[in-house]
Amino acid sequence: MKQVLATVLMLIGCLTANAQIMQRSSIKGLNADAGFNLLGWSSEYYELLSESAGNGYGVGVSASYGITEFLEPYLGYAYSAIGTSEIDAKSMAMSQLDIGLRLNFLGTIHAWRPFVQAGYSNRVLGMNKISYDTQYIDVRVKSHAPHVGGGIAYFFNPAWAVYAQGLFTLEGKNSEFFDGEKTGVEPDVSAFRVAVGVKFNIQSLLN
Repeated sequence: MKQVLATVLMLIGCLTANAQIMQRSSIKGLNADAGFNLLGWSSEYYELLSESAGNGYGVGVSASYGITEFLEPYLGYAYSAIGTSEIDAKSMAMSQLDIGLRLNFLGTIHAWRPFVQAGYSNRVLGMNKISYDTQYIDVRVKSHAPHVGGGIAYFFNPAWAVYAQGLFTLEGKNSEFFDGEKTGVEPDVSAFRVAVGVKFNIQSLLN
């Protein structure tokens, strides 16, 4: 009996050690990430403007919480400067506050973890001192819009990973402002953002 018990305990110990060795990734618990992005935006209403100044680049940060290894609500913020070399404006930028839910696939024994995500965004397209008729004004297009996306993360260990993702923000509800005054116009604007960065699982870092 003692021999059987010792054998069982030894097998349990080996399986536990093997499981720990095999764990390659972790999403459960608190996560934080930061990265760089490339932005593209389009609009039929601002067709000429989006063709001349439709691309930008910037940075983004986000925090998320893995309820399980599959479900991960997140909150993120991204800022992208838009090139103005071909238009008469001081500067342009787009900022986006995102909230949503990410679904992560495969399991902790895998280093590669693909994911899809969807949620809602508060987006602001800003144009500073842009030429309008005979004057220069500040224009803001504020939006509340759904977004969808996905990507993949590669975990070097359960504590940290690198990732690549694409996020498409739909047209949604847009409002235009000239020098802070609402114009009543609702221009169409959609945006696509590609990002690469680093992700940290805080729970694994603290263990």
